[in-house]
Amino acid sequence: MRTLPRCLLLAAILAASSVCGAAEELELTVGQAREAARTAYRQGDIESANTIARIILESHPDDASALLVLAATEPLMGRPEEGRQAGVRAWANADDPALRHEAAFYTSKAYAADDRFFMAQLWLRRAYHTADSEEEREQLENVFDRLRTVSPWLMRFSFDVAPSSNLNGGASSEFLVIDDTFPVGQLSGTARALSGVTSSVQGQAVRTLSQSPDHLTTLTFNGYRTFNTLSDEAKSIAPEAEGSDFDYGVAEVVLGYRRAQSPFILPDRISVALGQTWYGGEQLDKLSRLTLSKKVKITPNDWMRFEVQAEHRDPDDDGQDRQGRELNWDYFHQTKDGDLLSFGVSGTNVTSDEIDYAYTGVSARMSALMADDIWGVRLGGSLEYSFNDYPDYRIGSIYIDDGREDREISADLDIYFDQIDYMGFVPVITVSGSKTTSNISRFETDSLGISIGFNSAF
Repeated sequence: MRTLPRCLLLAAILAASSVCGAAEELELTVGQAREAARTAYRQGDIESANTIARIILESHPDDASALLVLAATEPLMGRPEEGRQAGVRAWANADDPALRHEAAFYTSKAYAADDRFFMAQLWLRRAYHTADSEEEREQLENVFDRLRTVSPWLMRFSFDVAPSSNLNGGASSEFLVIDDTFPVGQLSGTARALSGVTSSVQGQAVRTLSQSPDHLTTLTFNGYRTFNTLSDEAKSIAPEAEGSDFDYGVAEVVLGYRRAQSPFILPDRISVALGQTWYGGEQLDKLSRLTLSKKVKITPNDWMRFEVQAEHRDPDDDGQDRQGRELNWDYFHQTKDGDLLSFGVSGTNVTSDEIDYAYTGVSARMSALMADDIWGVRLGGSLEYSFNDYPDYRIGSIYIDDGREDREISADLDIYFDQIDYMGFVPVITVSGSKTTSNISRFETDSLGISIGFNSAF
């Protein structure tokens, strides 16, 4: 049986060497020493708990329980770095799930005490993953929310993998036909629908610049990137193409300001964005965007949001600039069961000296998101219809008298597996489909895809 001299423990607890010197050479098991350290910590005797843990570690340097006590006490004694180092070691050496859970939790607290909030959130997710009851998980969700309020940084990441019947937005037909009657020729392979797999990664880092009960000012960094792989069928249609030819990426920085309430018709959210887009590995556009929006509460369960957006795009090639304006209106209703329903309409106008880019569009959409799961899954979905009118349009040297008109209908079904999670991330399967009709066959498309991704549960 592993033992420790009891006089050392008495010295740790009483901090009196004379008592130890007079004490009989009794021995205490390591298990009893661990319990003594935990008892001292629970009773608020932080220094004694810390000292006992250090004595245990002198002869048992990888003792997970003693390392855990150090992780809990070192930050309270002004040494958060030592606390998080002990917590990481406790996690690595713990072979008991409950001990690993505590190690993750106190390591998170040690990182938070040192203002390293990103790592604090990561370790809190580990604590969430090792919690053995729903009550503990709910408590950790509340801790996570409080951590977000004190942290100047907020990080979000998501990724998914989506097999698609049309990853490049290509035409359904191999021929170019105008108004269903005037054949022009055969489309190139890359202009036709190509099937394959699209993987996407999205990240967001939000830095709080100033905050009060009435306002919030943030600086946000957004990044999005797709990675495409063509199927064998697509390679036979477009032999010279590669999946990377259709990769898309965007990076932007957004300065945002939000007020709890704004008088009259003044917006409660204002944001200014600058960014860059890429396509096929080449720079595509530089963009700048101004967004104003306002929430109008009607009842405790009903509200509307109005949004106005102006955007400028400057192509990196010799193309002409584009100026876009968009108006959005959305109505939201939350049922007594917590389900969220919404309906919205939008209007868009884009102008450019390059006539192929100038158009006017309208759209309508509706969506629903369940609050509770059924048979272990939670459902959400959306349906949207849009119409875009290009009054002037040409294809090469051919000018289209009636311009171009596109009509699209799209639908998505999201399936959330809330009962399956890893570190607070739950798998989400999205089934999506869209169909576009146009008076120019190049823009008549059909797309069906299914994606598998992960979303944060809190």
